[in-house]
Amino acid sequence: MNKKRRPPFLLRLVVPAAALLAAVALGSPHQAHAYGWSTVTVDAEADVSSGSIAVDANGDPMISYQDATDRSLKFATCDMSATGCDASGDWTTKVAVDSTGTVGLYTSIAVDGNGDPMISYHDYSNQNLKFAICDRSESIGGNCDQTADWSTVTVDAEGNVSRYLSLALNDSGDPMISYFDFGLKFAICD
Repeated sequence: MNKKRRPPFLLRLVVPAAALLAAVALGSPHQAHAYGWSTVTVDAEADVSSGSIAVDANGDPMISYQDATDRSLKFATCDMSATGCDASGDWTTKVAVDSTGTVGLYTSIAVDGNGDPMISYHDYSNQNLKFAICDRSESIGGNCDQTADWSTVTVDAEGNVSRYLSLALNDSGDPMISYFDFGLKFAICD
């Protein structure tokens, strides 16, 4: 009897996987553009870290990030209906939300039903969890582009907290934050 010899199972799995990886690795160096992505530098004046993005009801992107040069928390937004947000100049709002000490690490942003941006972030100088909000209806010009438009508060001051945080809103629009404190912690403001 003549038996067909089949390659071992592992070989049948590894060879196609290696071929797929090689095809991806050898693809275009700008592979993201092939899939319809475009990129733009939002803030070229800062050494930026810890970014987070949310979109309001109009489809306008809002970004919170740390300006590592100034050690501040910053906010940027763009009006998608007026521009494509595909050029640096389209991003008109780049404001320091909080610049007291070294702040803005591990930022997370959410937008409520009124279009008000809310940001949770780490205050490195004091090792605290902080929260910032801009009420657009009270904002000078309505676009949160002034430091005075923002209110900030310390949420947890137990020290060495608030790394690796995430902000979300519940169905009522109340901000909820999960964060690190040598364990998992949760904060809610209702």
